[in-house]
Amino acid sequence: MGRNLSKADVLLYRVQDRQIAVKDYQARPFLARHTLGRLLVGRECRAYLGAGAVPGLAPFLGRLGPLTMATAWIDAIPLSDLPQGAASREFFDRLD
Repeated sequence: MGRNLSKADVLLYRVQDRQIAVKDYQARPFLARHTLGRLLVGRECRAYLGAGAVPGLAPFLGRLGPLTMATAWIDAIPLSDLPQGAASREFFDRLD
């Protein structure tokens, strides 16, 4: 579930032998989904298309609608769950 009313839900599905993450604003309040949701899904889709097949980036599977997009799932620890300072400056340089 999204962390608050402006955040998308990230749903995990298994399709055959593959895990797929679906980012979806459909359950958000009308104003959030039709402004912020549409804007952020469009922006993130363009970023994935621009990045191409960058190693370590979840493969982009497509936009499923105006409020929804899908990527392959990568098991990982969210940066927000790491202790402060655990990720090195080199990590962020590579990410950039």
